[in-house]
Amino acid sequence: MDTTLAYETLSKIVSPLNDIQGLLTLLLTTILVILNYKLAKETKHIREIESEPNIEVYLSPHEKSSSFINMAIKNNGRGTARNIKWAINYDEANAKDKGITIGKMSLFKVLHYLPASEHFLFYFGSSIKLLEEPKMKPIEIIVLYTNDKSSKSYKKSFIIDIEPWVGLTTIGTPPEYSIAKSISQIEKSIQHAFPIGKPPIFRIQHENEYRAERIREYDEFEQEFKSIREDKKAP
Repeated sequence: MDTTLAYETLSKIVSPLNDIQGLLTLLLTTILVILNYKLAKETKHIREIESEPNIEVYLSPHEKSSSFINMAIKNNGRGTARNIKWAINYDEANAKDKGITIGKMSLFKVLHYLPASEHFLFYFGSSIKLLEEPKMKPIEIIVLYTNDKSSKSYKKSFIIDIEPWVGLTTIGTPPEYSIAKSISQIEKSIQHAFPIGKPPIFRIQHENEYRAERIREYDEFEQEFKSIREDKKAP
């Protein structure tokens, strides 16, 4: 009798614990399912971002001088843009007066495919002329394209405005132009130092070559001097 009572009492204690354990197992399973779903969704989203194209259209200063302005078209994304279509809204009379030929450029008619990191750079106009009164009116460029992998469609709009270029100057110059300018200044200095006749010719030689040449000349001189001494010793 005592054994039966003890068993019933133990059953009453263990039964709620089993129910709680079952609820905890169900809760943990549900949490794991939700986390796995979110992880899969996030992974898919990251993969989509990594394969998305991103076309940008903007103005950039010419490498020689900010008096000249280039237009750049670049795919900053990691995916290829396909089926590209362009639409340009602008004041034709104003563009003609400013020497802007963007509306007639064949690039916007034939550029339908742009791989990742690919870009085009072309002359847009002179900042001096564009900023003259009446100033250039803003130009709207609309581009539509699709992702080469997922066929997802994109639409972007860019406003090309010359106003931010007011007072802009190029800071520094590219190395090749600095070198060319320095060489030109050296040439003028030499011509000034030697006004009569031809200026001296300067040749550039690597230090190792210079040392090898000096050693070779010294060896030749020593050999010649040695031959002279032997001739004097001869009877």
